[in-house]
Amino acid sequence: MEIPLHELSGLPGALGWLALFLVLAGPAVPQLSGWRRFLSAVGMKSMTAYLLQSVLFALILGVMGLAGVRAVGDFPAMAIAVVVWAVIALVCVWLESTGRTRGPFEILLRKAVARSARAVAWPEVPEAPVRPVTEAGPDHPEAGPDHPVGTQ
Repeated sequence: MEIPLHELSGLPGALGWLALFLVLAGPAVPQLSGWRRFLSAVGMKSMTAYLLQSVLFALILGVMGLAGVRAVGDFPAMAIAVVVWAVIALVCVWLESTGRTRGPFEILLRKAVARSARAVAWPEVPEAPVRPVTEAGPDHPEAGPDHPVGTQ
């Protein structure tokens, strides 16, 4: 019985990537700087980045198709992908530098969800019945010089 290599290496490989990302991320710090801040800006605007990626690829490949390009080689495809990602990252960093912690599509989604939400009536919570303490000994938690519980 043969077991494909990818069946054995998939989970350990994924754990290795996670460990690498954990090492690269480093310890938690109150203020991000450098490439962490750069990647964080993209992460906080992930929906905007995703939709912008679709729009940019559609525009670029559509124009190329209209120009008569029928196929793209590996290197030009990689160059297009890197340029698109860089443009998206720069847009996200620019949005962050202007004080926008959320991207425009994250804001639209938040407004749409808030607008569609309706008030939910929560059921009344019954109060727990309180039973008076009538016979408590000296070891009762409320017994003491200020609270003579159970004494007459």
